[in-house]
Amino acid sequence: MKVCIRGAFALVVLTATQAAYANSGTINFTGSLNAATCTVAPGAGAGGSGQNIDVAMGNVALADLSTGSGSDFATTASFSIKIDCASGMTGLNTVKMAFDPRSGSGVDAEDPRLLRLTGTGNAGNATGVGIALINSANTVLNLNAAAAIASPLSVTGDAAIADLSMRAAYVATNATPTAGSANATLPFTLTYE
Repeated sequence: MKVCIRGAFALVVLTATQAAYANSGTINFTGSLNAATCTVAPGAGAGGSGQNIDVAMGNVALADLSTGSGSDFATTASFSIKIDCASGMTGLNTVKMAFDPRSGSGVDAEDPRLLRLTGTGNAGNATGVGIALINSANTVLNLNAAAAIASPLSVTGDAAIADLSMRAAYVATNATPTAGSANATLPFTLTYE
């Protein structure tokens, strides 16, 4: 009997000892800073001024909501954002727009690919709906997975311009969406490569 208990105890100690080992490593950050002087402005289909881009989604009937599966986007708002860099662009050829939904409206709880509407749960606001960003390949960008949109830079000397085009659509996130205000905010960051 003592042998069995000692053997079981030794196995537990050996297992606990192995679980206590840890690995360590190093995270190396690499990159560069550029002296680019770029401006952002609303392009076709967008309003606003400067870095504040306004996209009018329109008044969409609940019956016309997309499901977000495949390329089912019945009603979309096409828009673009213009990038104009006066200098500092030598050697760069792409601009990427990354999104930070958590600093804005957040991601939708039922479909985290989508942007959550502001005021969800408050009287007068739509429910069961999110906003999808759709790229040129007609695919919903997964906002929960750090999706980005890229565009080539048209570089002339040290200056460059670009046009980031996309679409947005209201998407039903459950079987019983309700009508109401359907607004959202989505901060973005531009990087140049």
